[in-house]
Amino acid sequence: MMFDSYRRMTPGESIERVWELNEWAWKRARAGFRRQYPSAGEREIEFRLAALKYGRELVARALGCDPGDLAGENGPA
Repeated sequence: MMFDSYRRMTPGESIERVWELNEWAWKRARAGFRRQYPSAGEREIEFRLAALKYGRELVARALGCDPGDLAGENGPA
């Protein structure tokens, strides 16, 4: 039944729905990180989301900071 409603959507409606679902998923991921790391600041949460989206190695190279370094997870440098 749900798939039928998706088939009837225009391309614009489909894109809008995908966008909404994507936003919902990232909000859930952000909430999960906040529960998992209650003392984390907004910057650390955003780094962790970026690592989830793009991979930890890419984020570490692009930003010059591994998300785990923010919480001391990676041990001494």
